[in-house]
Amino acid sequence: AIQPAAISWAVSQSLPADWAGFSSPPECNHIFSSPSLCFRAQGLEVQLFFAHVVQASEAVTLPFSAAYGVQVSRAILASVPDKSRFQDLLRFISHWARQRGVYGDLFGFFNGTAWAICCARVCQMNPSMGLEELTATFFATFSRWDWRQPVMLLTNGSTAQAPIAPEGEVLEGSPLLVQLPIRGATLSATPYVSESTVRTTVQELRRAAKLAASRRRDQICSEHQFFQRYQHYVQFDFLASSQELMQKWLAWGRLQMKEFVQIVDSTLSEQVSVRPWPELFDFKHETWPFACAIFIGLVVKPEDPAKPASGERRTIDLRDALPQFIEKVVALPEAQDHTKKLELIIRHVRPSMLQSWRERQQNGLVAQHPPSTAAEEISDGNLLM
Repeated sequence: AIQPAAISWAVSQSLPADWAGFSSPPECNHIFSSPSLCFRAQGLEVQLFFAHVVQASEAVTLPFSAAYGVQVSRAILASVPDKSRFQDLLRFISHWARQRGVYGDLFGFFNGTAWAICCARVCQMNPSMGLEELTATFFATFSRWDWRQPVMLLTNGSTAQAPIAPEGEVLEGSPLLVQLPIRGATLSATPYVSESTVRTTVQELRRAAKLAASRRRDQICSEHQFFQRYQHYVQFDFLASSQELMQKWLAWGRLQMKEFVQIVDSTLSEQVSVRPWPELFDFKHETWPFACAIFIGLVVKPEDPAKPASGERRTIDLRDALPQFIEKVVALPEAQDHTKKLELIIRHVRPSMLQSWRERQQNGLVAQHPPSTAAEEISDGNLLM
């Protein structure tokens, strides 16, 4: 077996030449008992996967990430009783997840690999079912899944049934909601899940299960009306002076957006529910050549009827959560080299304002909001930022 010290030395000897200029060299944090190495470089957490792929026809050299993806894909396909039926189911579930806003890892939702493992597990448990039955069974299974137990592929021809959660209870589980099929390793396909993303995904699974059971299957993949549905929206505008800088800015920002959702979950969970939308929206800005927006919907929870009513309009205060998030965002490595070339604008947006912004954005016009005050009043109360 290769010892961790040997792996650390090998990695240090093969780092790209431009890493030599880092103000702080990469530092190995820990070695998993799996084919991966984790370390931090310039504030970025790096997870490097190791895989060996044997090509049947000819020797082909693949990068580590590609080899890792090939290994996972092959393991999934090899596990299902009918590849064609599995692929049809996966296409349907991927379309449904995108339409309902629960696809992609921007905020820790299930990515394509996680949904593929879920589809494969249903196919394994129901090898004789047709596509229509599999679809209904998929939603029935995962709308009731006990998320304290991760979804993993079955082995040795097992058709073990799904672990069912107690009636009326939502179990968030741990980041290991879906386990990758890597031999000899325990790796998560859902490492960035949060309370909000799990709750949202389970709600959408339950909605689909009800529609499937009532034969209203034409409504299962109806587009989620995210931009019309919520009382409050928080908009994050990432702005940059060049496409290269925008790619770096967004890559860094995407990592921190997961943290923002977790911060709100931990500090304001009794007052507000968070509904992130896992999509990036490029738009035309008045002064910046490159602009991209990310949105989060907020739902104010009803007041506890057991507590005496104050008679005052409720206030949701994000001023404690935002500084923690901003502190992480501005820690972008080498940020001092990009002064006045990057900007982040965070604002509370009313639903009516958002509709106007979306229309202009979709028509390729300058999408800009009118100036807003620190506290935007709406029917349910104030949102302080």
